[in-house]
Amino acid sequence: KVKLDITPYYRSMRPNGPGGSLLSTSGLYVGNKQYTETLNVPYAQGGKFVAEAMSNIAEYEAGVNAAITVKAGHHEITGGLWFDRFWERALSKFVGVDQYGNADDSGRTFLTYSDGTILSTTNFYLNRQVSSFYVSDKISLLDDKLKIMLGYKQIFVSVSGNNFLPGATPTVGVSQTKATPRFGVTYS
Repeated sequence: KVKLDITPYYRSMRPNGPGGSLLSTSGLYVGNKQYTETLNVPYAQGGKFVAEAMSNIAEYEAGVNAAITVKAGHHEITGGLWFDRFWERALSKFVGVDQYGNADDSGRTFLTYSDGTILSTTNFYLNRQVSSFYVSDKISLLDDKLKIMLGYKQIFVSVSGNNFLPGATPTVGVSQTKATPRFGVTYS
């Protein structure tokens, strides 16, 4: 008996994490770059203003798991492949809060310096890719009371990212592989 399983998946999220801060109108940093320029923020008092931090994140993940299982005698042998890809883009920006505590989070009023730099604390792109292959054998003996499971999975993971804040390491990445053997025995 042969069985084929193919399971694709996709996930998309756009979470938003608002927060509040009391900031100065000048002397702020974006990455390691200090701006001496004074931001023109309505409702600032004494060189300070209340800002809403808008953490806009876009996440996407897609993958597929494909396996074939063959039952022959006392053996149930499975072999398969798994592929997963994840992307994330994050940018945390600030908007001024008015005298009633309202913030325009439409994107039209993000605090921006004269050189076009958005006042932000986070600005990155992340990419992760996982690939693996696996094989297993479940051996059933003694009228299916004794089960012996043997397996092996090889996983390949690659992660890279781009940090767009001034002064940060602009690109980082790592690739690793890991062997994960499996052994189990049950009796019932």
